Amino acid sequence: MLPRAALAWMLLALFGDSADAQRVPEAPAVPPPAAAMEPVAGAPAAPSAPRMMLLSAVAPGAGQYGLGQKRWIAYAAAEVVGWLWYVDRRGEGRDFEARYRDLAWDVARRVGTGERRDGDFEYYEALAKYERSGAFDADPVREGIQPESDVETYNGSVWALARAMYLPVGSGAPPEDSPEYERAVAYYRAHAASPEFAWSWVGNGGARQRYRELMRSSDEAFRAATRTLGLILANHAVSAVDALVSARLRGHRDAAPLIQFESALRVRGSETSWSAMVRIPWPRR
Repeated sequence: MLPRAALAWMLLALFGDSADAQRVPEAPAVPPPAAAMEPVAGAPAAPSAPRMMLLSAVAPGAGQYGLGQKRWIAYAAAEVVGWLWYVDRRGEGRDFEARYRDLAWDVARRVGTGERRDGDFEYYEALAKYERSGAFDADPVREGIQPESDVETYNGSVWALARAMYLPVGSGAPPEDSPEYERAVAYYRAHAASPEFAWSWVGNGGARQRYRELMRSSDEAFRAATRTLGLILANHAVSAVDALVSARLRGHRDAAPLIQFESALRVRGSETSWSAMVRIPWPRR
């Protein structure tokens, strides 16, 4: 696992309260002679601001490197550390996901039939919420599907929802060959847990609690990866704006005398907030 201290150090190096400031000399009091204002043959052209911005937008720090600014190292380091942390969080999330799915198969899904088939995320959320899936067909002897009626089970809750959506309230139970009843059964058939996905945690409360913990850890790791991806995108944006402004100031040395980049990264528990500010003092006339 990537140490959190390394990530914090790199981000603070990039988003410190006193970021690298670029001072531009004030314009001379007396304008230079016309001859001195003519471009010298073979002199290097001023850096293109759009080009520097595009370079930093694609690869943070590239524009700063082209402008000869040392802070390109901080942008590049934040990019590398960010992607390493993102991959680490995603990998840990997948590891926890595989573990809670294996636990469900080894314990709760032993009541199912057929070979193992993993469900979607909503299916595993249902395993955490309901102790039992309930029967898919409550009366296999009768023709057709007889939905589970116990609302304490997952399938029973699905049937209760299907009845609420398709069957009229207060008019008694419609016949099973009515269009309303058939639509309710079709919904139940599509959303209830079939026999191969049946589960039961009865008698295995400890395993169920462990399952919930693994699922929670997986969710937290995936959320951390998503937050890290947001910081990576922010690094691209800040580096691009930094390169654009710096290149324009270098091309117009009679403009504002100072530019400063200030930002703060705050971590409070599981919440991370980031704010940034660009200071460009306007010259007084």
